[in-house]
Amino acid sequence: MGTVDYAKGVRLAYCGEVRGAITFAEMAEQETDPGAREMWRLVAAVEALTRDRLAPLAERLHGRLDEAIETAHAEGLARAADRRGVAWREIAEAYVPHLPVFLERFEALETLAPAEDRGAIAQLTEHSRAFGDCIRTWLDGDAEGARRHLQRYLDRYRA
Repeated sequence: MGTVDYAKGVRLAYCGEVRGAITFAEMAEQETDPGAREMWRLVAAVEALTRDRLAPLAERLHGRLDEAIETAHAEGLARAADRRGVAWREIAEAYVPHLPVFLERFEALETLAPAEDRGAIAQLTEHSRAFGDCIRTWLDGDAEGARRHLQRYLDRYRA
C-alpha cells in the first residue's frame, strides 16, 4: 500500500464514517426498544465524531467530496431502511464477522499515515476497537458494559 492507497484508504474510511453516522442515527430513530435505541445513538455519535476528525484529511487529499458525501449519505439511509423492523441482536450479529476486517484495514492505514495524520488515523482505529468491543459485549448480554466502550471513546475524543 503506497501513497495512492493511503489517500484512497482515507477517502473510503471517511465515506464509511459518513455512511455509518447516518445509518446508525436513522436506526436509532426507527428502533422501538429503548435500550437498543440508546445504543444505536451512541454508535452514531462515535461514527460522527470519527467522521468529523477525518474530514480535514479527506479534503486535504481529495479536495471537496460533495458527491461522495451525498452518495454515502444516501447509502446510509438505504441501509437503515433495510434494517427497519430487524431485531438489534440480528443486526449486531451480522457485524461480528466484519469486525476484524475493519480493524485490520484501519491498522494498515495507520502504518502508512504521515506524521501529521497519525492522530486522526489512530482515532479511526480506536473507534473500530470501541465498536467491536461494544458489539461483542452487547451480544454477551452486558448492555451497560457495551455502552461504556462507546462512552469512553466519546469522552476521550470530544473537545
